Amino acid sequence: MVQAHGKKRALGLALLFWLLGAQAAGFGLEMTDEAGRRVQLTGVPSRIVALAPSIAECLFALGLDQEVVGVTEHTNFPPQAASRPKVGSYVHLQLEAIVALRPDLVLATRDGNPREQIRRLEELGLKVFVLDPRSLEGLFRTLLCLGELLGRQQVAEALVSQMRDRMEDIRRSLENKPRPRVLLQVGAQPLVVAGTDTLQDHLIGLAGGQNVAGSLGKGYPMLGLERVMTLAPEIIIISSMADPRGAEQERNRWKRWKEIPAVKSGRIYVLDGDLIDRPSPRVVEGLEEMARVIHPEFPGQAAR
Repeated sequence: MVQAHGKKRALGLALLFWLLGAQAAGFGLEMTDEAGRRVQLTGVPSRIVALAPSIAECLFALGLDQEVVGVTEHTNFPPQAASRPKVGSYVHLQLEAIVALRPDLVLATRDGNPREQIRRLEELGLKVFVLDPRSLEGLFRTLLCLGELLGRQQVAEALVSQMRDRMEDIRRSLENKPRPRVLLQVGAQPLVVAGTDTLQDHLIGLAGGQNVAGSLGKGYPMLGLERVMTLAPEIIIISSMADPRGAEQERNRWKRWKEIPAVKSGRIYVLDGDLIDRPSPRVVEGLEEMARVIHPEFPGQAAR
C-alpha cells in the first residue's frame, strides 16, 4: 500500500512540473490529429515521446533527434533512436515511464496503441496527438502534419517530394504490366495476411500486384491452408516480422504445398518487415523491393 501511494505521489509531482513548464511557454497552436481530435499545444514541443517505431523514424527523418526523449521497444532505426529510453511496447505501454520523461507531446498511432491507455495519458494531463497513415499518401499527409506541428515544414515538404517522385517512378513503370496474384503474410501460426485498408495492401497495388486477400475484408484476417489454396496466389511475400524464429523457416514450410501456384513456381519471397510494415520514410525502399519481386524485370533504384 505504501509503495503504491509513493508511486502515485511521484506521478503527481512529475505531472506538476510538466504543467508548470507548459504554462510558461506562452505559445498556442491548435491542430486536428488523424483521429479527428482537436489538440492544443502551449508551445513548440521539445520533449516528444513516440509510441511506435514508425513514428520515431519519421521524427528522426525530420531532424528531430534532440527532441525525441522516449520510444517504444523494437525501435531500431536510425541507430541512435535505439538508445532512447523505452516506454514499453506500442501495444503494452508503460504509463509511469512516459510521464516520468516529462513530455510536452506524445505521438500515438491509431493502429496499435490501446485506446484506453491513450485516454489515460490524456486524463493524466499529457498532450497526445494521434497519427493514422495507412497508405503512402496517408504517410505523406502525416509527415506534412508533423512538419507543421513541430516547426519542420520545409524539411517535411522536401522529404515528401522526394518520396513521391520515387513512388511515381514505380507506378509509371508498372502501370501497363500484368498484375500477378499476391499473398502477403504478416503472421504465422495462425497464418495472418494483409487485407484491404492496410499499408501492405496499398504497396502491393503500387508494386504492380493484386492482393488476393483483398476479398477477405479490412485489416489482417487469419487464413487456413484450404482458403489459401482457393485463393491460388502466384506470389507469396513473407514479412520478416511474420515469424520471430526466422522468416526463412516459414518460407520452407510453404514448400510442402505444391498445389499452390506460388509454391510450384518457387515464387516465395522474404522482405524486411521494417520496410513494408512500418509507415515511415523507408517504406519507399520496401516498395521498390516489392516491385522487384513481383516484376523481376523492374530494376528500381538502388537502396538509399
